[in-house]
Amino acid sequence: MRNWGLGLAIWGALTLFAYIETGTDYTDEEQSWLLGFSLAIVAGGSLLAYKGQHYINSVREIAEVSLHQIREKDYIDALELSKIFQISEIDVRHKIAKAKAKKFIPFDVVIR
Repeated sequence: MRNWGLGLAIWGALTLFAYIETGTDYTDEEQSWLLGFSLAIVAGGSLLAYKGQHYINSVREIAEVSLHQIREKDYIDALELSKIFQISEIDVRHKIAKAKAKKFIPFDVVIR
């Protein structure tokens, strides 16, 4: 999601440069449409990049606390993680699965 957001923001910035370029023969209506389109693409791309980075950070934080739990208890307590991060247990388990896929957390760990 973050990469798509960065791509959209760059693409929107390039269309914004086309608007700023002085040698274009656009009518006033076309210029206003191009400016609105460019700003919408830049705003949407920035939002996607922000949300994607926020998701990556939350997966890393959950993986960090999970590793701490593994060292202490030899298992991951999903209910305790859901209380710490104030999200549902299903979301915690989903993010733990993502962290396992990215090899932040070992695969053979028990999740309770």
